[in-house]
Amino acid sequence: MSCVGIDGRNPIVYQKDGVYTHKTMTAWIDKLITDNAANVVIDGAVEKLAMNDPTLKIWCTDQVGLPQEKQITSVQRTDLTKLEPGSYSILRFNTQNGTTVRFASDTPLVTRVNNEIGQIPAKEWNTDDPKFMIACNLWNFVLRTGGPELVQYAVQPHMPVPEVITATWGVMTITRGNALDLIDVCDNYPESIDPGDRAVFDEVLTEMIQYDPITAIQDDTSQMVEKYVYWIETEWGNFASFINGFFCGQPHISPLYTPPLSQDKISEAKDKGANDVHEVLKAFKQAKSDEKQ
Repeated sequence: MSCVGIDGRNPIVYQKDGVYTHKTMTAWIDKLITDNAANVVIDGAVEKLAMNDPTLKIWCTDQVGLPQEKQITSVQRTDLTKLEPGSYSILRFNTQNGTTVRFASDTPLVTRVNNEIGQIPAKEWNTDDPKFMIACNLWNFVLRTGGPELVQYAVQPHMPVPEVITATWGVMTITRGNALDLIDVCDNYPESIDPGDRAVFDEVLTEMIQYDPITAIQDDTSQMVEKYVYWIETEWGNFASFINGFFCGQPHISPLYTPPLSQDKISEAKDKGANDVHEVLKAFKQAKSDEKQ
């Protein structure tokens, strides 16, 4: 049996009847399950409660990184004491932006996968690989006396974007500022660059996502004294926490989305391996300098 969930001490912000509320997952979900015990569906170690309130919403994202508030369809908790020892692990993630969160090993965490916003289970993350940066919402909250206040953080040129796959240069980790520079390269040398690459960089610039690099992952299974891990289902299949807005789950698939590169080109690009964006831009600047001479 897979084990999906987050340490319940993690705080979230949800909207109900137009009002934002800040609570830990433990406090909120435990009370919901206790108060609605007759409607809870139990499947082994998992207790699940369907939510039918259209005003109950939380931030989610789609595959192109455009977040929206979507309805919460269910909440659940998994009783770790009912799982076979060794069938799961609790992993503590530390991020560059200062967040520390514990996830059950099968929990899907949102990041870039094949030039889209996708997911990779927590147990497959590796701090040695630069592509493992967790996707975070640029729409977030600050806590005021009157309650959570929604704010939008601006996209900054220095913000990193992992695993940008290009037909011309292979795989790169770039910044938003690099994306603008690379579009300039595509426009100046169209005969030398795959036309799909410009669309790749355009997509990078439209994402309302910030990526937080993972600096450390530690197995905390033996340190986990809490009985449950918690999860939220939404109509878009994922949700954002409060701490730094990181997304968990499977991003919503947009029916109108057209990938800039075909799967064949993505496979070929990965075969080229990684490339240093600074070397790519350096070569472009040198080419421009040579043209002027």
